[in-house]
Amino acid sequence: MATEALRSVEAWFANSGRTAFDFQREAWQSYLAGESGLINAPTGTGKTLAAWLGPVIEAAAANQRRIAGPRVLWITPLRALANDLVGNLREPLEALGVPWTVEVRTGDTAASVRKRQREKPPDALVITPESASLLLSYASSHDQLKNLTCVVVDEWHELLGTKRGVLLELTLAHLRSLNPHLRVWGLSATLPNLNEALHVLMGNSITGRIIRANADKRIEVDSIVPHDVSRFPWGGHMGAGLLDEVVAAIDKAATTLLFTNTRSQAELWYRSLVEKRLDWLTTVSLHHGSIDRKLRARIEQALKTGELRCVVCTSSLDLGVDFPQVEQVIQIGSPKGIGRLIQRAGRSGHRPGAASRILCVPTHAWELVEIAAARVASETRRMEVRRPLKLALDVLIQHMVTLAAGPGFDENALLAEVRSTNSYAGLSNAEWSWALDFVTRGGCALQGYPQYRRVARAADGLMRPAGRLPLSVELADSVLEMLGSARQWQQHPEMQAIAPLLEVQARWSALPSRDALLIEQVESREGSHLFVYPFCGRLANEGIATLVAARWARESPQTFSVGANDYGFELLSANPIDVSEPRLEAALSVDNLAADLLAGVNLGEISRRQFRDIARIAGRRILITTPSRFTPLAFPLWASRLQTQMISTESWQQRIERAAQQLEAQASRAARML
Repeated sequence: MATEALRSVEAWFANSGRTAFDFQREAWQSYLAGESGLINAPTGTGKTLAAWLGPVIEAAAANQRRIAGPRVLWITPLRALANDLVGNLREPLEALGVPWTVEVRTGDTAASVRKRQREKPPDALVITPESASLLLSYASSHDQLKNLTCVVVDEWHELLGTKRGVLLELTLAHLRSLNPHLRVWGLSATLPNLNEALHVLMGNSITGRIIRANADKRIEVDSIVPHDVSRFPWGGHMGAGLLDEVVAAIDKAATTLLFTNTRSQAELWYRSLVEKRLDWLTTVSLHHGSIDRKLRARIEQALKTGELRCVVCTSSLDLGVDFPQVEQVIQIGSPKGIGRLIQRAGRSGHRPGAASRILCVPTHAWELVEIAAARVASETRRMEVRRPLKLALDVLIQHMVTLAAGPGFDENALLAEVRSTNSYAGLSNAEWSWALDFVTRGGCALQGYPQYRRVARAADGLMRPAGRLPLSVELADSVLEMLGSARQWQQHPEMQAIAPLLEVQARWSALPSRDALLIEQVESREGSHLFVYPFCGRLANEGIATLVAARWARESPQTFSVGANDYGFELLSANPIDVSEPRLEAALSVDNLAADLLAGVNLGEISRRQFRDIARIAGRRILITTPSRFTPLAFPLWASRLQTQMISTESWQQRIERAAQQLEAQASRAARML
């Protein structure tokens, strides 16, 4: 069956007017033999199909049925490349009769799409390293990823030697623990240290092979040499002065990519070109990371079809995107790296036998030397070595928290898994203990602050998140019902035990109830405190607090400190807070609710449920009290806010205990006087 599928691939190439390269055939056979490895081939020679058609041929040969979870993860370093990749991967599927679905998952993917992908994953997922790591944070990740057969890491040289690459090492190690037969293939065009790059990608316990393309891509490096070179050149002097020569070069080619090293430089050159040639206004475009994603996609499509004469761009078009119509590349200024020069030159000449051409434009005299040196080095393929990072403990901590948020992890199994990577092969027991201590207690410096504890041992022995669950609406309503008529529930032993506390709360302020929103205004040495008790759960209370603070600060400049728990929230201001029923009703109004919430700070996580809860309290009767001290309901709110904001030589526990003792003494004295 595999032989028949291979013949179908050869026929598809022939029907498309192409011929498969030997290195592509070698990659397919290696994949079918269960091997992993690194494919090294010049840009534009077919690395993508070399890696992709192995899994596709296997699927066609086995006539594989639909399974849970994706079969292939395609890791791309730039999310801007993802949509272009999806189109390239889908192209051979229909021709070969493989009914796979291919989708994108990056930071740009809508939440509804991500939810659907979790419920019904596609067969192949084009994804960034960060999004691949986040897949491990879902409780169902092990079930969904256990059937994964292949991971392809595109542009591996861009990730090697970075913390993104280290995060990917850890992700791959965990995926291998779920499926020991997982095949991993890396793709790279510009790496001199291939053996080291392969070892980092494979991990310490996996062997792989390097597949090289025999076709050596011809690169032509030219430059525009100015007629007059200043004896004392200064940066930026000659770039714009060579505009006429650049325009002439663009005029000679059908399509040109003009690279700059910064976004501001790209915008200046784009403006200069269209001002010089107004007739190019509709055929010259600007492309960089700050431009709207949909506009970037339209520009990339126009490049593919040859509709554009020139695109002025930054590194946003350095990688991966295949533009057969591009005849030449112009580099403004020194490329500042041999690998970058070869990478950018490779964006042109995407046809068999065609040379990649790059024209370098110096921005000052000394860059002429850099351009000449880069040409000589590129002729001998002498490039910068990407050295892998070692022992990035911050990345390890991030990975541990991610796994804890998902199915949880066994610390001994995870240690062995982590040490199987190149980055953490030398991880000592002391370093592992430090990382584990940091995620469970916040480390030595933060062990006294419970809010920094991210992970704890669960009942099943696995390490899981130590986060607090917010109070449900139903339970909150029941609590309010019992507090509003406490005497009615005195037969419960729990209510009998808390009766003294309820008595103090009622005497100093009031007890909250379902039909009244209790608000307490207290003055202290810190300033003016406003305690509000919606009983909506911590997350919704945080949203309501931010809403009120934002609306009041809009009326007049004012700074608030905010704290919240399941029962209520605190607003603290150094200046007196004007508390009146009409002002509070306006602050809690549902009018313009969505707009005001979105205009606030850090409100991206406000959910629909929190909107409902905010609307739910807006119609309640407001009960304002002015206690002379913190009440039993207010004290934990004050303590919680103090815990996150206090800077003092005195520990948080000591200060809270002292304050609690003072309130206890005041309550006891008041009780004796009754």
